[in-house]
Amino acid sequence: KLERLPNDKTWAALETAAARVAPDMIPQGVSNTLYAFATLGKSPGAQTWAALEQTAAETQVRAMTSQGVAATLWSYGALQQMPGDRMWMALEDAAARVAPGMIPQNVANSVWAFASLGRTPDEKTWAALTTAAARVSPSSSPQHLTDMVDPKPFTLHPKR
Repeated sequence: KLERLPNDKTWAALETAAARVAPDMIPQGVSNTLYAFATLGKSPGAQTWAALEQTAAETQVRAMTSQGVAATLWSYGALQQMPGDRMWMALEDAAARVAPGMIPQNVANSVWAFASLGRTPDEKTWAALTTAAARVSPSSSPQHLTDMVDPKPFTLHPKR
């Protein structure tokens, strides 16, 4: 753990590079890049967000694994960055698609992200996540259970 952020000049170069290569990223590259920004607690600039989100929404989210979807959702929640409409739809569809294969951490991170953003998932996504939560709860750690049963996510009700 470095416990240091790059200086401003290096950060700008890294952001510029991320925006430039975003269209060529594989699904894991998009989720890892967003996760890296969130882990550092530093939101990318508007151009970088737009490039990553466009790539992800157009093609990459559909091919993400459950870990990639959960990491991407978590990244948005951690940075308090609301996805654009296309990205939101792509993330909801992807979360519903991968929820049956999610491990406890992926379920917890996904539920936490929805709650953190104050956004209610659609019926299909909500059903998939709550079913996954019930499936993984017997093998969940105390922290994962806390993230899944925190009153905030479960007071959000699916759109009717």
